[in-house]
Amino acid sequence: MSWEKEVRDERNRCFLSLMILLVTLTAIGCGRPFRAPARIPLLPGNLAAHTTVRHLTIEATAILDEDELLRLFNANLRLARLLIVEVNIVNRGSRPVDLRRVRFTLEDADGHRFRPLKPRKAVKKLYKYYRIKNYVIYFRKQLEADFERRRLSLGEPLSAGERRRGFLYFEFPREVDPLNRIDRLTLRLEGLAGTADGGVLELQLRRKGAPIARDGVNGGFPSSSARSELRPPARARVESPIILSA
Repeated sequence: MSWEKEVRDERNRCFLSLMILLVTLTAIGCGRPFRAPARIPLLPGNLAAHTTVRHLTIEATAILDEDELLRLFNANLRLARLLIVEVNIVNRGSRPVDLRRVRFTLEDADGHRFRPLKPRKAVKKLYKYYRIKNYVIYFRKQLEADFERRRLSLGEPLSAGERRRGFLYFEFPREVDPLNRIDRLTLRLEGLAGTADGGVLELQLRRKGAPIARDGVNGGFPSSSARSELRPPARARVESPIILSA
C-alpha cells in the first residue's frame, strides 16, 4: 500500500504545481493593461491654448499623438474613441473662485460636439474596445480610481494662489473619424462665478505655431500677458484665444 500512497502524493504534488503555474500565468496575462499618467506633456502633435482672464490663468492641452498615447496610457485612446484634455487653472487673485457650477464642452472645427464622460465610463470604453474580458477586477478598479483622481476637481472653491490641474474625458462624436487629423478644438467653459449671466469662455486649442485664423483668434500658445475682459457681446473684441460674452 505504501507505493499507492507515494503515487497519490506525487499526483497531488503535480496537481498543486500545475495550479500554481496556472495562477501565475493568469496573474501575468491578466495584469493591469492600462495606466493613467500624472500629466500630459506639451508636444508638437498636441493641441493647446493658454490665456489669462482677470485673475485666472487657464491652460488646456488635448493629446492626439498616437505614439504618446501608447507611451502614457499603454493604449491608443483615439482607437477607443476617447479624447483627454488636461486643464490647468491658477487663481492669481486674492479671493477664492467658485468652480462648482463650471461646465466644460468640447467641439471640433465643424461644430461636432464631444460627449463628456465620467472616469468610470472612459475606463469601460477602453476595456470594451480592446476586448478585455478576462481580467483581475482589482486592476480595473485601480485604473478607475486613478482616472478619478486625475479628473479635474470642481467640487471645491479655488483658493487664492491655488493651482488646480486635472483631466477632462470626452468621447468622439459618431460623425467624426477619431483617426482623422484634428487641427483645432474649441473648449468652452460655462458657469464661472462672478461673470454676468454665467459668462462663457472659449479656448481655441491649436497646434503650436498654427497660423492665425480668419476670426482673429491666435493659434498655439499666446504670451501670458494676453488678456480679454468681460464685455457685452456687442462690444466684444477678440484679443486672445478666449471669447467672452456676458
